[in-house]
Amino acid sequence: MGHDLVQKTSPLQPAPTLPEWWGALYGACPGASIFVSPGWIQSWLDVYADAFTGQWVHWEKAGQVVGGCLLLKRTVWWRFIPLPTVFVNVAAETAQLSPWSEYNEPLFLAGHEEAIAQALGELISGTGWARFELWGYLPNSFSQRLLAALPTTTVQSREERAPYIDLAAFRGKEYESTISSRTRSQIRRCRRMYEEQSGPIELEFARTLEEALDFLKQLASMHNAIWRSRGETPSFEVPEFQTFHEAAVRRLWPEGAVDLLRVRNRDKVIGYLLNFKRNGKIFCYQSGFVQEEDPHLKPGLLTHSCAISEYGRQGFGEYDLLGGDSRYKRSLTKVHRTIVFSTCYRDSMYARALWAGRQLKARLKPESGAPGSSEEELGEAGARSGADS
Repeated sequence: MGHDLVQKTSPLQPAPTLPEWWGALYGACPGASIFVSPGWIQSWLDVYADAFTGQWVHWEKAGQVVGGCLLLKRTVWWRFIPLPTVFVNVAAETAQLSPWSEYNEPLFLAGHEEAIAQALGELISGTGWARFELWGYLPNSFSQRLLAALPTTTVQSREERAPYIDLAAFRGKEYESTISSRTRSQIRRCRRMYEEQSGPIELEFARTLEEALDFLKQLASMHNAIWRSRGETPSFEVPEFQTFHEAAVRRLWPEGAVDLLRVRNRDKVIGYLLNFKRNGKIFCYQSGFVQEEDPHLKPGLLTHSCAISEYGRQGFGEYDLLGGDSRYKRSLTKVHRTIVFSTCYRDSMYARALWAGRQLKARLKPESGAPGSSEEELGEAGARSGADS
């Protein structure tokens, strides 16, 4: 053991609640995302924890908690093969559609990341698992050190673009002046057409929790209608998915960490957004837009443009569209981060034989794709946020 941290663990109990140290540690980590906040974690556990075992782990130095995380465990079946799988925090694969988490890392105070990565790697290596999932993380020294410490046969990773808008970059000027002339023209034409139909465009924020929950209900209805029209399973028709979002809004509303907003004119609601907030950053998580037959009407672009402009006026620093490459995201911004989703298979004779066989099969049948496609092997962490505009 090459670190000087004191490691403490406790089992995940039935009907689990967060340990006392989690909230204080989260508050001391200004860069930590909303997806590891007490409200997010507890809301997820309330809905999905029954399918998992696990343990809380934290590290102390000189009596101070300097890092911590939740390790969840569940057996995932690949065809007829059971794969005991360990997950970090609540970016976990469930039997049903579940929420998507990004910027998912253990909590740690600055200066302790290398020691915690090493300690966590040692802890995970000492537990029984066939597969380890680290989903939705930034490719940095912490994640590289953690993955390098694990006894793995192979690591599969896929990268996703996470576009964002630097709101400070257009402080004092209109957001639309910073985007391409083509996108600017599309937004302005769309606005003009809606205003000609039924009066000026308005942006409204939910002012009470009751109003926020009503906005969420309407967002879900629009969201489901879009995905149903594409022949896909609507996310909000899954009861657990709906329950989680309602619980997260209820928990985060008193903290001022969530916004529900809508864009409308006099006679029509054009779109809804569910956004989370922390330390000057907006996480644009879910959306629902009216369906239009006229291709010149782009309710998603217009709704996001209105929200981006307003958050910029309010002094926020960033509007994060989160992972996933979509046409509307490319229209709204050209800058992005990279979010990584990795699956690690434990080193064993069985694992090596399995992968050798699958690689041989892939060479014999190249049209079937390489072994371990993201859909087959990485599973689906949850519903992708938002919908194309």
